[in-house]
Amino acid sequence: IAGIAHAGSDTGPGVYKEIAPAFGTKVIAERYRGGELAVLELTGDGDTDLDIYVYDAAGRLVAFGVGRTDRERVTFTPPATGNYTIVVVNLRGVFNRFQLRTN
Repeated sequence: IAGIAHAGSDTGPGVYKEIAPAFGTKVIAERYRGGELAVLELTGDGDTDLDIYVYDAAGRLVAFGVGRTDRERVTFTPPATGNYTIVVVNLRGVFNRFQLRTN
């Protein structure tokens, strides 16, 4: 996420290395600054289809990335600084080791 590493998360750029269980989800909490571009890049291990959803503190869907692979990129600009919930969904019957990069 070169070039925009200064924006987005209150804690700065980060990398989460996690496992999405078979037919399951992995939930990650992140705090983003209002008015600054947030970028999330999801890269799985290639075994399953992963999708990503981002919800604001009120539970409203603010961004998502869905496709046929385990690679997704999501961008959004939060209207206000606050806590966001990132949900990675594994759509297949085996676990997937993934990496999520945030700015």
